[in-house]
Amino acid sequence: MSFGKPLVFAALLLALLVCLPAALAEESLYSRIIDVPGAGPLQYYAQNDPEWARSVYEPYRSSNCRPFGSSGCGPTAAAIAIARQVPAGRLNDLLSSAADPAKGFPYCPCSVNNYTCDRTHDVTYPATGEDFLTHLPVIFGSFAAGNNSGRELFRKEHTTTSLGVFSALARAYGLHYRSTREWKKARVALEAGCSVITTVTAGAFTSSSHYLFLASVDDGYVYVLDPLMRESYDTLDKKHLLEVVEPGLVRARLSSLSSLNFSGFYIISDEEIVLE
Repeated sequence: MSFGKPLVFAALLLALLVCLPAALAEESLYSRIIDVPGAGPLQYYAQNDPEWARSVYEPYRSSNCRPFGSSGCGPTAAAIAIARQVPAGRLNDLLSSAADPAKGFPYCPCSVNNYTCDRTHDVTYPATGEDFLTHLPVIFGSFAAGNNSGRELFRKEHTTTSLGVFSALARAYGLHYRSTREWKKARVALEAGCSVITTVTAGAFTSSSHYLFLASVDDGYVYVLDPLMRESYDTLDKKHLLEVVEPGLVRARLSSLSSLNFSGFYIISDEEIVLE
């Protein structure tokens, strides 16, 4: 009758071992490295990562309170793009090229730009390249909301993130930027290893409008990193155009391209390329 305690301990240990992989899997579903067919390992960020999903993404003195998790697709797509083109050790170049000297880019869990911080927690001031790599989406959110040396507003009180943030960030990092409405030119850029962001209107990906990162293309599919990480598009994708390779990474057949509602392509590269 002395087996009671060992049996209880064994049961608890077994429960822990069963639950641990599930917990780790859930944690790994957000911002992480994703191995993309045709592109290799890419840094992926999710706007709805719990680390910053509740952070308010607004310009100074805005009367709104929109959270980054539901409205931060622009800065997040830009973060995926810039992280692909710029080595991690140079991501903090933004401090010298485009930061407000008096502020930098403080990271606050409740506000991307520290304007509406409730002062109940410590504020992080990213300084190193690794700091920037960790917090890049919200740093770019802070930049877009007016915390930059030129006081430019790419996120206004009653608008989404404007396209201008992509060219401004490319310029700050010394990268090349161009836009096109032609898929053929976007494909050339993808095949050359450039970063390509697209806007998409209501359809399989979103019920309104959204920014996506196009990661690669082959003879059959285009591979997309969606800043809004989902496990399924069932409620949106009525025509079954999308296949979730893993949460965050989606592919669609090139034959269905016209039904995906891509409306423009924004190309960032470390050197100028010919798209003809």
